Amino acid sequence: MKILLVSYYFPPFNTIGAVRTGKLAKYWHTRGHDVKIISAAPQPLPNTLPIEVPLSCIHYSKWLNINGIPIRLLGNKHVMTHGYETSSTTLSKLGALYKCIINFPDGQIGWIPFATHTIKHLHKIWTPDFIYASSGPPSTLIIAAAASRRMSVPWFAEFRDLWTDNHTYRYPRIRLSAELILERKTISTCQSIVTVSKPLANTLKAKYNKPIIVVQNGFDPNDYLESQQISNSTFSPDTLNIVYTGSIFPGQDASPLFKAIQLSEKLRSRVRIHFFGRYLNLIRRLLSSYDIADIIAIHEPVSFHQSLQLQRQADILLLLLRNSPSEHGVFTGKLFEYLGSRRPILLLGYQNGVAANLVKERKAGISTNNIYEIQRYLEEMYIIKDSKRYIPDKPQFVSAEFTRDYQFDILHKHIMEILP
Repeated sequence: MKILLVSYYFPPFNTIGAVRTGKLAKYWHTRGHDVKIISAAPQPLPNTLPIEVPLSCIHYSKWLNINGIPIRLLGNKHVMTHGYETSSTTLSKLGALYKCIINFPDGQIGWIPFATHTIKHLHKIWTPDFIYASSGPPSTLIIAAAASRRMSVPWFAEFRDLWTDNHTYRYPRIRLSAELILERKTISTCQSIVTVSKPLANTLKAKYNKPIIVVQNGFDPNDYLESQQISNSTFSPDTLNIVYTGSIFPGQDASPLFKAIQLSEKLRSRVRIHFFGRYLNLIRRLLSSYDIADIIAIHEPVSFHQSLQLQRQADILLLLLRNSPSEHGVFTGKLFEYLGSRRPILLLGYQNGVAANLVKERKAGISTNNIYEIQRYLEEMYIIKDSKRYIPDKPQFVSAEFTRDYQFDILHKHIMEILP
């Protein structure tokens, strides 16, 4: 089949959304489908994610960065490492107003005309059997809907994150009203909707009379082949090494872990916590409230494969979610990477959501915000490491059914059933 995949985020630009779309393109390509990808370049992200399809399959279009002025003010390196964080309250307020007015429906709206032109040019020599658009950003869906009308082919809308129902949506009511109209108009023409968890699917079902399927995130076992043996070459063999890889956003709170360690002299001498990623100023600010800076290490972002190697070398993997009911349906892609690594997970945040329930059901680690439960768990894990010199992998059961191929098989079967 001929498939057009539209996604702003795609390798080599390293972000969790690009991991999913890159693996989806690989899945279709290795099964003999004629896949072409429309994406954007360059992007203010590290270009360290491996490309796993022939470059001839990918059509990167230019884009107008409507946030170019903030990037110039802050510096491209700063944005790549720390995002748009600034210590100035005035600049933060002006930035929020600018974003509310100009970033409609998102900061990638400047990609729409260029992606549309690229698709129009491609259509002169090639027509897909269907279009698959992976969002966010929502501009991706607008591009796909327009391309579907132009080419007279069906399209599928994937919500890795919801649009106006997103748990981080903070815009005023007047903008929400306008955006709801745009969202409904865009989605009204799609053939089917794909999302990543049952709660998100239920939200979408309440709004749209469309077939909806859940295709969860996952991991690619091949990515771990180079780091299957546990090695402590990066971390001290004499301490319990807790590792976090990825970005941290407002509401993701490491306080329970920091409190648990600060209140235990025993743990202070036995535990080290390593953060690798972007937007880590939140951790730096949080540390000012605790007297444990000597056991915390904050590192620059690393490549995708480096992050997997670090996960394999960790004794415990830290996962931070917002502690809010709005997180109920959030399956962060990082969770499935962690499951693929088969290292124990410590999840802090909302305890009645799909992510926490999965960690508990699969016995993949511990999910709690209780500092005394955290203390007991860390002490138990240290005893295991001290006696065995390593902490054993979790059994295969914890990650069963979460390989990328397993989840994409579900997706492809659904698409074949839905296509007219």
